[in-house]
Amino acid sequence: MKKLLTCLFVLGALSAHAFVNEVECDGNVGSSRMDLEVERSFGGMRPARMTVWGERGSNPEIENFVVRNVRSFAGRLEYSGDRGFSLEVDLWPDRAPAWGRIYRANLRTRDFTSAGLSCRFPNARP
Repeated sequence: MKKLLTCLFVLGALSAHAFVNEVECDGNVGSSRMDLEVERSFGGMRPARMTVWGERGSNPEIENFVVRNVRSFAGRLEYSGDRGFSLEVDLWPDRAPAWGRIYRANLRTRDFTSAGLSCRFPNARP
């Protein structure tokens, strides 16, 4: 019984973290690895966090953004926010995000431009 409760607690904690993120992306910025998370909307704004990893996964640089606008057009989602943040996700062949699919995306900020990110929507419908 004790092991069952421990397993349920761990699974609940992992799924609670995934529930918060609307979009999760990863890819390369130059020679560094990058992770990007855009959270679900709370009061019309979506917090976004970009982590750029140094050599061998060390010295992460974390930058936070606020996404204020999400537009959907022609099989694409465009997230735009402060400090020049723009994430464009190509949903082809889908019209809406689907669970378990990986989509290509382009990211632009004042400091970075990255094409070919891989993005997932962990809370999309199957």
